[in-house]
Amino acid sequence: MLSQSLRKKDDGLRLGADHYYATADPATFKELAGRFDLIVNTSTRAPRTTTSTGPRPAARWRR
Repeated sequence: MLSQSLRKKDDGLRLGADHYYATADPATFKELAGRFDLIVNTSTRAPRTTTSTGPRPAARWRR
């Protein structure tokens, strides 16, 4: 399970996650490099990403 912080770690493991990683920790990405073919984001917020021209503004979701 990937989450921003360790705050929900106990819940994630209790609900069946085999592993739990905090994405706020830069070491997480070094440890997990090359381990995923696909990441499914179920968040209701658009991720903040960076493009070659700088930060990308958050997407506006339409209902």
